[in-house]
Amino acid sequence: MAAIVGAVLSISMFTALPAAISPACADTVTAGDGATATVADIVAGGSAIHIEGTGWTHPTNGTGSTIGVKLGDAVTTEPASGPVINPATGTSADEFDVWDAVEAEDDGTFSADIPFPTATNTNPALASPWAVGTTHTLRLLTGSMESGDTPRSVLLTFTIGEGLVSTATTATDDKVTVTFSGGTFPAGEVLSVKHDSTPLQWSVKNGRQTELKDTITAGSTGTISASVVLAAGVAPAGPLTLTITGDQGTDEDVTVVVPPSVSFGGGTSLGATGTLTLGNLVAGATISSVQLGDQTLATNLAANGEGKATASYTIPRSMSPITQSLVITQATPEARTYTLSQAVYPDESTVGAGRFDVISSTAAFYQGFYQSAYSATEDALYVTASDRGTGNAGFIYKLDPDTLAIEASKETVNPDFAKAGAFGIGVDDVHGNVWVSNTGSNSVAVYKESDLSLVKQFPAETISHSRDVVYDPTTELVFVSSASEGSSASSLGYISVFEADDKNGNGTPYEKLTDIQTGTRDVFNPVSLTLGDGKLFSPSLGSNKVVSIDTAHVLDVGYAPTFLEIDGIDVGGRGASGIAYDVADDRLFIASQNSNEVVVADATTGATIKEVPTGRQALNVVFDPVHRLAYVANFGGTSVSVLDADGDEIASLPIATANHISIDDRGDAFVVDKAATNRVWKITPRLETVGGVDVLDPTAGSVTGNAATTPLSVTVIEGRPIHIEGTNFRTADGTAGSKIAVKSASVPGSPTIAEFEADAQGNWSADVPFPNGWEAGDGQHLRLLTGSLKGGDTVRSIAVKVQVEPTAAETPVEPPVTTEPGPTPTPDSTVTEKIAKATQLVSSDKQAIVKIEKAVTKATVKVTKVKKQVIAARKAAKNGSRAEQAAAAKKVKRLEKKLQGLRKELKGLKSKQAGAKKKLAKDQEALVGLK
Repeated sequence: MAAIVGAVLSISMFTALPAAISPACADTVTAGDGATATVADIVAGGSAIHIEGTGWTHPTNGTGSTIGVKLGDAVTTEPASGPVINPATGTSADEFDVWDAVEAEDDGTFSADIPFPTATNTNPALASPWAVGTTHTLRLLTGSMESGDTPRSVLLTFTIGEGLVSTATTATDDKVTVTFSGGTFPAGEVLSVKHDSTPLQWSVKNGRQTELKDTITAGSTGTISASVVLAAGVAPAGPLTLTITGDQGTDEDVTVVVPPSVSFGGGTSLGATGTLTLGNLVAGATISSVQLGDQTLATNLAANGEGKATASYTIPRSMSPITQSLVITQATPEARTYTLSQAVYPDESTVGAGRFDVISSTAAFYQGFYQSAYSATEDALYVTASDRGTGNAGFIYKLDPDTLAIEASKETVNPDFAKAGAFGIGVDDVHGNVWVSNTGSNSVAVYKESDLSLVKQFPAETISHSRDVVYDPTTELVFVSSASEGSSASSLGYISVFEADDKNGNGTPYEKLTDIQTGTRDVFNPVSLTLGDGKLFSPSLGSNKVVSIDTAHVLDVGYAPTFLEIDGIDVGGRGASGIAYDVADDRLFIASQNSNEVVVADATTGATIKEVPTGRQALNVVFDPVHRLAYVANFGGTSVSVLDADGDEIASLPIATANHISIDDRGDAFVVDKAATNRVWKITPRLETVGGVDVLDPTAGSVTGNAATTPLSVTVIEGRPIHIEGTNFRTADGTAGSKIAVKSASVPGSPTIAEFEADAQGNWSADVPFPNGWEAGDGQHLRLLTGSLKGGDTVRSIAVKVQVEPTAAETPVEPPVTTEPGPTPTPDSTVTEKIAKATQLVSSDKQAIVKIEKAVTKATVKVTKVKKQVIAARKAAKNGSRAEQAAAAKKVKRLEKKLQGLRKELKGLKSKQAGAKKKLAKDQEALVGLK
């Protein structure tokens, strides 16, 4: 919970705000470790921007963190007067490209006045002024300016006002801080402040120190930037009038509205419960309601003699995990409404861990992991690590994907420019290269997969803020996104296109071929990239759009990409950042930091299918087509979320500050984190199966839990035991086997006919007694249940179809043909069976498409490799001795024949792929019709 819980903006007689700006509360944001930062929603134009925070401590040295402050619209902007000084080292902070630096107190609190940026005091100069009525951001970062510090990243948002802006905030200890900025005082006037007749001291920041002064002096433009603090109980919730007087005639009252303090004892994650405490109220005050978003948390509260009112609360799981309005309605001693803001977060409690094997690296790595990528050719995982906040230096690692041990490493040092650190990474298994983005120098580099030797370093300023990198084997092109946190209407966003070798045949490989324009950055700002089925997708950091690019036509003259609008993406702050594509279902999974969720959308229309809360600052997402799972990196939180193909969360794994996730060809996931000692994690799904069929979502309402749709089935001879077996049925923590109960039907109250326990690995095999009353010809069900027979067990409810056949001695004789009509199945049972069969068909279709897609990719890689071999052999046939030329000519013929066969194979696979997609569409249409 933030130490400063909210603020109500008061407009005094000095304040002249434009009509478009209404009074609002302060913006308080919370980092993943609980550190908070606050800024007023409206700050005075031209005056210092006052920010405060709590919880910003260094994890090991017992001091406050060193905080870098960046201008949200200009991430590399520094003061025109020169780089700021790093408070942690006393040396220049030029390498960090920060606008200001703040050092928190030893207790983690800070209060700072950030210089207001203008066209004359910034380098490079601001593209446009921070004018009255415009909205801007400051990004606060830790983890790079001081060694070993906790990585944090929060975004403060505010609007520029004019005149004297005054705000009041109440801390959890009920102390009230009133902050003043701006004003139209006479230049050089000496000012004092008092409450009633009691003089107060001004609180003014001077570097890291806070100075208390009886008077302050207005600047040359008549503005001030200072605050006053009133002790607990002096300024209870409600109107507060302070008087400012000066030696040149100023004698004016400034009235602000003081809010109550607010504390949520159990936190504000979805599903959280605890005690809500309102403080700093007038003794005996009555609160008629407390509302969070559209949910009423409490009603009819009364403050005790200490001005505190309490109530039990629950944060509904149905609530959106974003910053919600917190409305406190007071009935007495006077009717008043306080509107604050409160961040609501997804529940990141560990669930489903027993379904996965998770290991992490033990090697010592360079601090600053960013991304990873898997090479099937090398069977290796490549990881980038760079200086946090600078990109000055770093490493590329080649790891064993099974043990995560280091096989090779390469320090990214370049004499031509200082910032050679590698950030984004993509592998090209056709040409045996690793491509990385050098974000700090706006560049790209190519290394050999085999030994990490440098193949090509592009010059600085090749691509602005280079970020994600992907290689497309179908077109032999490499795509790199130009990402930026800015939102300028004059700066263009784009995705650069490079040749993976010498595509244009001019003898110069690895050239930049073109830029795919995505519009101005206030409309579209490309970030992550994902490929599939001939399409490249990228979300926008600051809008609800996703760009869809036909990779086969990006080099066509006049080519323009398609843009999808995703209604489910919450725009504001940092919006969408990560993206993954499920080819089989033609769905996009989009990670949104602003709303702490993943949005599942149709990849053709952009229609939102589902919004899934995952964790704080959902940064990246990747889709595993082998197990059909999506993994989500919740960078600001403590988890990696795992979703099924429908977007339902099946697990939350305890991996904090996850930055990026990649997948290998076996369906293993690799996570890199940005913890104080960063690690690589490997996640391997443990498939829970019954009879060899996966039951990934074993809940009563799922496909395998529903008796009508379950694909799980066995056939049994009447009267004989029913043999069933399964794998990976483990307890919730994965340390022991589950205990399983078997019921003889899927309706409540059905008798239990067997109980048994899986082994330590979760494997089991059982012969269940044939239930009483079952007869040959029946279509029956067994229900497998876990969770109640063993403490800490995983809850499951799985339906298994059982077809009962007669014994050999009782095989009925075929009856003679008769005109009498036989019994007709009831419509309900007939439709149910058809739905079950149609569901199985759709599931089989999707699995077939995934297999074909993998085969197409492998065949494409083979074709490309052989094409390169043909080109090389043709060149060889023109050089050397006659014998060498003849041998090369024979090789050309052999390779061309092989190439012809591979092309035929690829054509056949693509035809098969198209047929499979048509079949899927037809079967899906049939299933919808039946339902």
